[in-house]
Amino acid sequence: MNALLAGIVIAIAGLAGVERLAVRHGARRWPADRRRAVLSTLALLLAVGWVAPALGLRYGSALVPRLLAGALFLLLVIYLWQLLPRLRPLLGARVPARPSSVFVLLPFVVYLAILPWATAERPPDGDEPYYLLVTHSLVHDFDVDLANNYEAEDSRRFLERALEPQKGDPVGPQGEVYSRHNALLPAVLAPAYLAAGKHGALAVMCLIAALLCWWTLRVARHWFADEPGAVLAAYFVMAFTSPLLLYSHQVWVEVPAALLLSVALDAGWSLGRNGPNPRRQWLYLLLPLLVLPLLKIRFFLIALPLLAVVAFRLGRRSRRWALAAIAGFVLLAAGILLFNQMQYGNPLKYHNISKLSFYWTELERYPRGLNGLFFDVAFGLFASAPIWLLLVVARPRLGLLVQSLVIAGPYLLLLIPRSEWYGAWSPPFRYGCFALTLLTLFLVPAFRDRRRGGARLVIGALAGSTALLSALWVMRPGWTYNFAHGRTHLLDIISTGQGIDVARFFPSALRPNAALWIWPPLLIATLWLLWRWRIRTLGSWWLGASLPLVAAASVLVLAHRLPTTTIEAEDPYVIADGGELFPGLWVTGRTRYHGGWRLSPGVSLEVPLIPGGRRCSVAVELRRVGRRPARTYLKIGPKDSKLATAKIPRETRWTTLEIDELVWPEGADRLVVWVKMPKRAPDNAALLVDRIKIRWSDPEPDGPISD
Repeated sequence: MNALLAGIVIAIAGLAGVERLAVRHGARRWPADRRRAVLSTLALLLAVGWVAPALGLRYGSALVPRLLAGALFLLLVIYLWQLLPRLRPLLGARVPARPSSVFVLLPFVVYLAILPWATAERPPDGDEPYYLLVTHSLVHDFDVDLANNYEAEDSRRFLERALEPQKGDPVGPQGEVYSRHNALLPAVLAPAYLAAGKHGALAVMCLIAALLCWWTLRVARHWFADEPGAVLAAYFVMAFTSPLLLYSHQVWVEVPAALLLSVALDAGWSLGRNGPNPRRQWLYLLLPLLVLPLLKIRFFLIALPLLAVVAFRLGRRSRRWALAAIAGFVLLAAGILLFNQMQYGNPLKYHNISKLSFYWTELERYPRGLNGLFFDVAFGLFASAPIWLLLVVARPRLGLLVQSLVIAGPYLLLLIPRSEWYGAWSPPFRYGCFALTLLTLFLVPAFRDRRRGGARLVIGALAGSTALLSALWVMRPGWTYNFAHGRTHLLDIISTGQGIDVARFFPSALRPNAALWIWPPLLIATLWLLWRWRIRTLGSWWLGASLPLVAAASVLVLAHRLPTTTIEAEDPYVIADGGELFPGLWVTGRTRYHGGWRLSPGVSLEVPLIPGGRRCSVAVELRRVGRRPARTYLKIGPKDSKLATAKIPRETRWTTLEIDELVWPEGADRLVVWVKMPKRAPDNAALLVDRIKIRWSDPEPDGPISD
C-alpha cells in the first residue's frame, strides 16, 4: 500500500507541475473546475489508501490496493485525454524540430507514478535481475565478474531471492562467471543505482522511455510536419499504452535500442537537406548506430540497413561517407566477434550461430511467427493494446513504408521464425519494441481521419478496450508475464471460473489453433468496413466504446454453446485427480515440447465440454514414458457411461490414437480419460496426453460400444 500511496503523491505533484509548465509554454488552460475535480479525486484515492489499514483493510484484502491502482491509472487516462488537446498549441502549425520539454516530463511523471506499485507487485524478473546484478558489480567491484556476487548473494539488495548463473553463461579460465548480457546498459544505470539503488536504476529506464516519446515527435516532423494534431494523437498512443507503458520501468535493452534508433532516424532523415551543421547530424547518426551493437550484437541488423537507407538517399559525394561508415561498422562487428571469441570462447558470447540461421528455418514458421508477433493472445501487440489495430486501417506513405521495411526487415527475418520470438519470460511484444517509433509514424495517417463517423466508432472501440486492459495490467502487473502455453493468466481465470474452454476463441501462435488463422483476416476486414462506414451519429465514440463489452459477452455465450472440437489436456478447466503438467511451466524453451498432462495408473482427466452430436470420433495425441508394460490401454468416453478402450502402441515417440464411433448419451457433458495398466506396472510407467480432437456426427446410435 505504501508503494501505491507514493505513486499517487508523485501523480498529484508531477501532473500539477507539468500542467503549470505547459501553460507557461503556451498550452491552453484547463477549466479550473475539471482540474480541481481530477486533483480532488486523486487526493481522495490517497486518503482511502491511507485510512484503509485503520479500517481493518490492511493490505488488505489484496483487492483494495489493486482497485486503487486501477482507479489511479484510469484517472490518469481521463486527465491525459483532457490535457493532451490543450497541449496542441505547443506543436504550432508545424511539428517543431525541438518539441517542448513538456512532452518528456508528462510521460516521465506517469511512468514514475506507476513505478513503485508495479515493482512492489512484480519485482524484476526474467533477464532484468541479471542486468541489475551486473550494475551492482560495476558499482561496487568495478568489474563484470559475477562469481563473488553470486556467492555473496548480492542480488538480495534488489530482489527477495538469491540469483544463480543463467544456463550457458560464459565462464573464465580462473573461475570467473560473466553474464551473457552486455555491460553497456548496466553502465548507464550505474550512477543512479549508486545514488538510489534499484529504484534509481528503474527511474533511469523511465527517463529513457520518456525521451523515446519526445524523440519520436522529432522524427515525425520529417513525414508529417503539417499534421501536428494527428502526430499528437499517435504520441498519446505510444506513450501511455502497452508496450511502452509496461516496459517503461523494466530493465530490457529493447527500449534503449528504440531510443537510439529514433535519434539515428532523425539525423539520417535530416542529412541531405539544407539544414544547419551537417557534421552534427553525422555525429547524431553514427554515435547511436555505434552504440546499438554494443547494447546487443543483434542490433547490427538494424544499424547497417539504416546506413544503407541513408546512403541511398544522399547524393554521390555524401554517399561515399555513408559507404565508408558501413565498412567501418563491418570492421566493428568483426572486432566484437573476435573479442568475444578471445574473452568468452564464443563469438556470439552465448548463442550458437547455427541456431540463429534463419535461412535453415521451415518457411511455415514465418507466417506463424509474424502473425503471433501481432495477434497472439499472450504476447502479441494487438492483444495487449488493441488501439494498435489502427495500423491495419492506416495508409502509410509509400516511401516511409519501404524505408521502414528495409531498416527493420533483416532483424525481423532473424526474429520471426525463432521459437522464442515472443520474448521468453517478458511482457508482450518485447522483440518488436525496437520499432515503436516506426509503428507510431504508421499510426499518424489513421488519426488524420479521426473525425469521420466510422473512424470515431473504431477508435472509440479500440481506445475503450485498451484503457480497460491497461488498467488491468497496472492492477496486476504479473498478468503480463504469460507462460508459453498458448493462453494468458486472465483467460485461465475465466476458463476455470466458467468451467469451460474460453481460450479456444483467441489466437495462439505458441500452440497454433484455428483462431490464429481465422481472426486476423476477419478482424482486418471488419475494421476496414467499419472505418469506411459513413455513420453520422454524434455519439459514435460511446457507441464504439460499448462494442468491446458486447464482444466479451458474445465470446462467453459462444463458449457455452459451440461444440467442443479440440481439448488441450494441460488447460486449467480440465479437472485432473493426479498427475502433473508436462513440461513444467518453468522449463526453458517450452515451445520445443508437446504440452500435456502426465497420467499414471489410477489418474484420470475429466473434461467439461459442449456436445455436438450423438456420435463422435476421437483422436488423442499421446506418448508413453518410463518403462513400458505390454498391455497398456487408454479408456475414454462420457462420464457415468461405458468407456471405449484402445490399446496403446509400445513406441515412445508421439503418436495419434484414433477411436471411432464413440456414442455420446443425451445430457452428458463430461469426457473422462484414464490409462489402464497391469497391476504390477513399474512405478515410473506413465502416459503423456496432449491434444484431444473430437469430430461430431448426428446419426442416432444403433447399439452400445464394447471393449
